[in-house]
Amino acid sequence: MALQEGLEVHEVTVPPSGGDAAVDTSSSATGTALSKNQQKKLARRQRVEAHREEKRAQEKLQKEQDKARRIAEWESLTEEEKAAKRQKRLEMVNSQRETNAEQKRKFLEAMQAGPRVVIDLDFEEMMDARSLRSMCQQVMFSYAILKKAVQPLNLSVCGLSASSTLRQTLFQKTGASSWPIVFKSTPFYEEHSTLDCVVYLTADSDRVLRGLEMDKVYIIGGLVDHNRHQGLTLQRAIQHGVKHAKLPLQEYMDHSKTDKFSRVLTVDHMVAVLCAFLETRDWAQAFQRAIPSRKQATFCGSDGSLSEGGGEAPPPAEEAACVEQNRDGEPHNGVPPPGE
Repeated sequence: MALQEGLEVHEVTVPPSGGDAAVDTSSSATGTALSKNQQKKLARRQRVEAHREEKRAQEKLQKEQDKARRIAEWESLTEEEKAAKRQKRLEMVNSQRETNAEQKRKFLEAMQAGPRVVIDLDFEEMMDARSLRSMCQQVMFSYAILKKAVQPLNLSVCGLSASSTLRQTLFQKTGASSWPIVFKSTPFYEEHSTLDCVVYLTADSDRVLRGLEMDKVYIIGGLVDHNRHQGLTLQRAIQHGVKHAKLPLQEYMDHSKTDKFSRVLTVDHMVAVLCAFLETRDWAQAFQRAIPSRKQATFCGSDGSLSEGGGEAPPPAEEAACVEQNRDGEPHNGVPPPGE
């Protein structure tokens, strides 16, 4: 039977049970009918697109009008007035350049005076695209924290190969190439002739970091895994024979709320905590400042007392720069080597 040209053909499906036929009124674009909600969403999307185009056209027109007004004002000036404006503009630009250069010099001096901290980004193959974007943001936030810190860390990045997606994203979208931070492609265990000075910071360690020492290099694992690779940073530290430690987070929070708080902090939160500790020399204040309110449990005071169960206060940072505690609770001066 010949069909009239221009008519749409709708597919008719007959249920196996012999019931009424279900007619699918197919759309010409997708072959499926749009529900009422889909039609509403489509109409809303079309309205938004139309409004966006209208707004762009208005902004373009406004820019053209402003440009024409500025040109007219400039042409109405005398040659002496034009020369004065050019000179004033040049002086402002030079003054701003000098201010920026001085701020950068002071920032570099402050960074070099701080303890060395390295973000280990040698985990790219273990992260998906979403996790890589998250890690890129964490590195960007870490640099922003450094610029605002009273005493910034001497921060650098390692394990970032030239062909890595993370490096390309950092340099193209965040302007990391202009940061006063060293980006190295080699892993952390190849950067130092001896690994005795390296301390890998990991929440899975059983040793507690009591303070920061200038002759140490502290490694922060740059991994976003959503608990898919638990204990990986600790294994990495043990594999390469470096010391490891964790922040004394649980000693400064209410034990009754420990189960509601994650011991794992993001890279930027780690940087914020360390910067705050350098300023206050008090872990409790550092945690309260750096950890966002949505993740905070009830923290204890600077004396280390607990709201439940009591407990001795941890030694001050001035008395023990880096004191670790093993599972038996016996203190060690310094960070003991792995396996002790």
